[in-house]
Amino acid sequence: MREKMLVTQALDERDLLVKKISDKIDKASFVDTSLIVIQDSIPAILDKCKS
Repeated sequence: MREKMLVTQALDERDLLVKKISDKIDKASFVDTSLIVIQDSIPAILDKCKS
């Protein structure tokens, strides 16, 4: 019975770790995409400021 509880605990911990990693990847992907969009928009914004 104790071995089964240890296995269950290890699986739970693995699931939490996978979720944390997945969340960090999602956040990093969002930030990277946002920065690319902002970077691509800078020339157009600067052009509007000049006129």
